[in-house]
Amino acid sequence: MKKISISCLAFILLLTSVTACSDKRKGLQEKFDKLVLVAEQINVAIDSELDSVTAYIKTKPNVGSNKATITKLQDLIDDYETLKIDIPKNQEYSKEELEKLIKELIELINQIDESLLEKLDIDKNDIEKIKEIIYNKDVFDSLFTDDCTIKVKHAKITEQRKAVSDAVEKEEARLAKKAKDKAAKAAAEALKKKKATCKKNGGWWENGKCEYGGYAKPVLYLYPEKPTKVKVTFTKPEALTVTYPKFVDAWEVTAYPNGDLYDKSGKYYYALYWEEELNKEVDFSTGFYVEDKDAIKFLEEKLSLIGLNERERNEFIMYWLPILEANGKNLVYFELTQERELGNRLIITPAPTSLLRVAIHVKKVNSKTAIKEEKLTRFERKGFVAVEWGGVLYR
Repeated sequence: MKKISISCLAFILLLTSVTACSDKRKGLQEKFDKLVLVAEQINVAIDSELDSVTAYIKTKPNVGSNKATITKLQDLIDDYETLKIDIPKNQEYSKEELEKLIKELIELINQIDESLLEKLDIDKNDIEKIKEIIYNKDVFDSLFTDDCTIKVKHAKITEQRKAVSDAVEKEEARLAKKAKDKAAKAAAEALKKKKATCKKNGGWWENGKCEYGGYAKPVLYLYPEKPTKVKVTFTKPEALTVTYPKFVDAWEVTAYPNGDLYDKSGKYYYALYWEEELNKEVDFSTGFYVEDKDAIKFLEEKLSLIGLNERERNEFIMYWLPILEANGKNLVYFELTQERELGNRLIITPAPTSLLRVAIHVKKVNSKTAIKEEKLTRFERKGFVAVEWGGVLYR
């Protein structure tokens, strides 16, 4: 009986011991499992932050001084990566192994914050509480101490991110301004070139575009036999587009036999200048075919035949020769006094004895063109002479 009692007692003691060991191991496993959950959630938080900052860097241009700043930010992220906790694989562990693993996990978690375990009260928290702590900023801030490793790293990343953002925005603004200034300069140069080409081709710049088809640079010379006060106007003054001196109702000048002109204030002019709207288009059924290599000879010959003097011929040629040469191949027609007077007639008081009006019409062609030659009549200069020349460029 005693033996049996002893055996029963031994069995009971053994059973109690096994149960106690089993309970202790169960407690260790639960503590280990909760620590693994905490470690997993910390890793999730770190990965989330790393992904966010990495994506942020990829969206920013590596320009100028920002390269160094972004490099520092990348270095900080690499350092941040070392905070991740190496979590043991899920398998059956002995009591001793669990105790060792728990100790190692606690040490790793303590690297994040030494007071984390105490504040989490790890034995009582479930997974939902852990998720709340990790993902809710307010809870995160209240449970992590100000000097904990992960929080310090997070603050540094936030600071660096702002530095990068500010630097990139400043650089992007500088580059945008530089591009805008460059574009404005290019536009100004392009406009200048357009205006120069327009002028070279006999047009004029008006309302943002080159106007062709009007009479370009008509100038009027007056040669009275003695100093004479002369008044000049037109039957259609509204057709004038540009004038010099400024035309208001009429020009009034004192003209001298050599062609010098003076206004009422005594200002000198060698001629009266204007441009006007086109009132006559020619069909080039008659005229001349002129190539650039023959332009000088052609102009000297025809203008002399028409009756322009040497000075008038020189000024005419200096204006129209570049146009004929730039065209390469041209059709030319001379609109003379009778035709010109049918358009915007000149009214000169006192009336000149001899009036010559010449307008050259120039059209560029792509190949040699046969044209019936225009017959030109010679102008005779007698008494008070008035001479006008100008022209029209066709596109």
